[in-house]
Amino acid sequence: MKNKRYFDPLTISFTLLIIIGSTITILSRVSKQILIRYDLINTQNTTTNYSLLDLFIGKTNPTTPIIEIAPKAIFNILIIYSVICFYRFMVKSNKGLLFSNYSFRLWNQIKIIYILMSISAVILSLIGLEFLPYVIIYGFVGAIAHSFSKIFKESSIIKSENDLTI
Repeated sequence: MKNKRYFDPLTISFTLLIIIGSTITILSRVSKQILIRYDLINTQNTTTNYSLLDLFIGKTNPTTPIIEIAPKAIFNILIIYSVICFYRFMVKSNKGLLFSNYSFRLWNQIKIIYILMSISAVILSLIGLEFLPYVIIYGFVGAIAHSFSKIFKESSIIKSENDLTI
């Protein structure tokens, strides 16, 4: 049986670029904040306008409490992990494992990540931090991932039944 390529190399490469770029961006932003917080670099030379880096952790200054920075950093790490799961899904799909339990498990991991992020955003909103818009976004993505996990679970069951009848 010939394996069909479900994702072209450009899509897979672009996803890998997003993973690497966002990881480097977050690590540079966090390391910069740590260096500023402990006065290891001069803060006068590090003032910048809003940039792509501020999208990941937000515009902070050295006096921003860690309780505001840490959840954003954790959420961004979990988003990177979910993109990595999607990347693994694309690679395994191209290897002919689209309708397998592996696809179901990957989408189930993505679903769990976004549901936990949504619940965490609700809790953080209740204690006064501004995470309420994230609840809707993370809940929506979690619902889509839940639907995909159910689809791939059913499709793997149907595929195994078809393989048994042949």
